[in-house]
Amino acid sequence: MNYNIPFIIAQILGIIVFITGVISYSKKETKQVYLYNGLTNGLCVIEYVLLGAYTGAISCLIATIRNIIFINYKKKIPLSYLVIYLVVAVLINSLFIKSFIDIIPVFNIVIFSIALWTKNIRHIKVTGIMTCTNGVIFNAYKQAYTSILYEAVCGIAGIHALIEINRSKKKIK
Repeated sequence: MNYNIPFIIAQILGIIVFITGVISYSKKETKQVYLYNGLTNGLCVIEYVLLGAYTGAISCLIATIRNIIFINYKKKIPLSYLVIYLVVAVLINSLFIKSFIDIIPVFNIVIFSIALWTKNIRHIKVTGIMTCTNGVIFNAYKQAYTSILYEAVCGIAGIHALIEINRSKKKIK
C-alpha cells in the first residue's frame, strides 16, 4: 500500500466527512439535511480528488450545487429543473467512468436527488440508507477507508432517524 501525503490527507478529510455526514443523516428536517449533506459532499470532492476517484468527486461537486439550489428554493423545484440537473450530472460523470464501480456515485446522485426533490423526509432517509450501502462498496474499491466507516454509520443513523420519524408520526395520529 502506498501511504503518501495525499492519501493521508484524504483519510483525515474522511474523518471530517464522517462527522458532518452523521450529523446530516440524523437530521429530521429537509432544510437541515440539505445543509449538512452539502457540506459533507463539498468535503468529499477534495477527498475523492486526492484519491483519484473522479466520478465520486464530480458527483459530490454536483450534489453540493444541488443542495445549494434546493436549500434556497422555497417551493418544490420544478420537475423540468430536476430533469435538466440529472441529465447534466449523468453527462458530466460519463466522461470520467472508467470501470463499472465508477457508476455507483452516478447512480447514487440520481436516486438521492430524486428523493430530495420529493421533500419527503421518509423518501430521503430510505434512499440515503441505500446510497450508504452503495457508498461502502465504492469507498472500499477506491481506498477511502474512513469514508467506509462514514457510510456505515450514516446508514445506521439514517435507519435510526427513520424509526424516530415513524414513531413521531404514530404519536400525531
